[in-house]
Amino acid sequence: MVHGLDSYAGYLHVDRSGRPSLVLDLMEEFRPHVDILVLKLKPNGGWVDGGLLTREARAQIVQRWVELKLEPAVARQVAAAVAHLEGRSLYAPHSL
Repeated sequence: MVHGLDSYAGYLHVDRSGRPSLVLDLMEEFRPHVDILVLKLKPNGGWVDGGLLTREARAQIVQRWVELKLEPAVARQVAAAVAHLEGRSLYAPHSL
């Protein structure tokens, strides 16, 4: 538990056993970044196997995510969410 939050107690995604709902909630605002990132990488038909991204495709996406240095933005948003949940500030979503 980082920041003292239970990663399984979400507020957007339904709580399910073994599912880190809060993590999914916090990552939701970064979905457009990932969508744009994937589209810019211009995947070919070899990215999907059995309806899932291949290991190589996931590796390329993660590598590009790291190159774009989006990790600090995620960390800032988590800290902002914690401050909001603790009543210390208003929450402003991340924007592209």
